[in-house]
Amino acid sequence: MPKDATKNVDRYKVRGGQLNEFEYSENQKALAGKSAVLSAAMARQMLTPINGRGLGPQTGGRKENPYFTHNGSNEGYKCYFVAYNNGDGAVIMTNGDNGARLASDIFRTIAYEYKWPDFQGNAVF
Repeated sequence: MPKDATKNVDRYKVRGGQLNEFEYSENQKALAGKSAVLSAAMARQMLTPINGRGLGPQTGGRKENPYFTHNGSNEGYKCYFVAYNNGDGAVIMTNGDNGARLASDIFRTIAYEYKWPDFQGNAVF
């Protein structure tokens, strides 16, 4: 571990956010059959809900409009993403330990604007 712990924390903040963005984009590409990392079959298997979870992300939504979600955190940041299998989605990254409330407000606003049925008026995280 580096002697300067603040540099280490900053490095993980960036990587945590990048991981959420990567997971979101690769799952979406895979579902469309355009990923070099995941096959469409593997993406579908990962997103098949078993007691509300896939192989990694949480799953939800109605049968005709399913979504998957995941979050991550470390000291000083919170990251969240929600993605519908049809391609709609958002990634929110905050730079504070109390980012869940802000992220929930942002997701509710996005849900309202884009008419996502699952997050309007509900606490997301």
